[in-house]
Amino acid sequence: MAPYLDHTLLDRQAGRERVEALCDEADRWGCAAVCVYPVWLPWP
Repeated sequence: MAPYLDHTLLDRQAGRERVEALCDEADRWGCAAVCVYPVWLPWP
């Protein structure tokens, strides 16, 4: 089911470590997308 789901972290206080962990989880699980606040894009 993971390929049909987005992995999301909508916490404005989330630091780089939490965003990296979210991306790692999404990659490991095979999620369709990662959703974060635009402040993290492009990756600094």
